[in-house]
Amino acid sequence: MEGLTLTTREQSRIQVLNGVIEGKVTAARAAGLMDVSERHAWRLLAAYR
Repeated sequence: MEGLTLTTREQSRIQVLNGVIEGKVTAARAAGLMDVSERHAWRLLAAYR
């Protein structure tokens, strides 16, 4: 079974999304950190969950 390779950008997004799930970061702040709109941050979070 092969491992999954993530880019630095993807790794960073996962860390930010985990912060939102843990309640440490707001969705608005996460959007700023990921350089996306707040709406897209919610979409990313839903896909990640």
